[in-house]
Amino acid sequence: MSGDLDKSSRHLVEARVAVINCPGAVPFTPLFSAMFDRAAAADRDDGGVNAEVNVTEYQAEAGKLPSLDGNYDAYAITGSRYGSYETDEWINILKTWVREARRKDARVLGVCFGHQVIADALGGDGTVEVNAAGFEFGTYRFQPDERFVQIAEQLYDVPPPPSGSIDMFYVHGDHVKPSALNGLELENMGGTDVSPCEGLFDAKQGRFLTLQGHPEFDEATMLACHTSLTDKRRLPGAMPGETDSEKSDLLRRQLASCSEAPACQAWLAQLCTSFLTADVRRAE
Repeated sequence: MSGDLDKSSRHLVEARVAVINCPGAVPFTPLFSAMFDRAAAADRDDGGVNAEVNVTEYQAEAGKLPSLDGNYDAYAITGSRYGSYETDEWINILKTWVREARRKDARVLGVCFGHQVIADALGGDGTVEVNAAGFEFGTYRFQPDERFVQIAEQLYDVPPPPSGSIDMFYVHGDHVKPSALNGLELENMGGTDVSPCEGLFDAKQGRFLTLQGHPEFDEATMLACHTSLTDKRRLPGAMPGETDSEKSDLLRRQLASCSEAPACQAWLAQLCTSFLTADVRRAE
């Protein structure tokens, strides 16, 4: 079970969620569990969800993936240090699993690499590439498609984001190609100047949801990612900019943006938790 926060006396339905943990610089599953806990512990007006998430972790790199035979109410695919276009066997196995999950109308959330591997699996090779515009690190904001806002409210019981826009932490150098979006079964949620596709949503069935950013990350995790990426000399060189000085200055500003949680942090926890628990809450 994900955590021991006080949920007071509210009745919480239980949802079984399989988290497919992909290899990365940080342990993703505990961060997902903490995000679900925050949503369950909060009041409804503060982004609360009347659901408690029971997490079972699977290690994608080991080829261990959850069955799609009804043991779980929903699934989540985490970030990774790998690219979804790489040819490692575990990535190919995961793509096959995504296509089967789609065929079986499973409820699946993808975050960062999870967003990209879902796009690659459903859109075909070449859907995801290294972003020539540069690396997104820190807090970025985008305006969501109005259809997504409506679906989130109608199907997941999630109100519009408080400010009308969505901001969250980002750590990625790959992206879903804008030219590939027309070939996907999913719709573009909206994007930034650097990354035009910051998420995908299922406009027909509401069963798939992806986010390029990290709703589960906190400030300490962003600092850990910054340390890892600078130690490996990926940053600031991969940041947008014409000169080394511009790239370094941008990285400093974006690192400063990580000193506090994005304004949408509670709303993002509500969105992800509400999406994953929609079926069990509706059945109550």
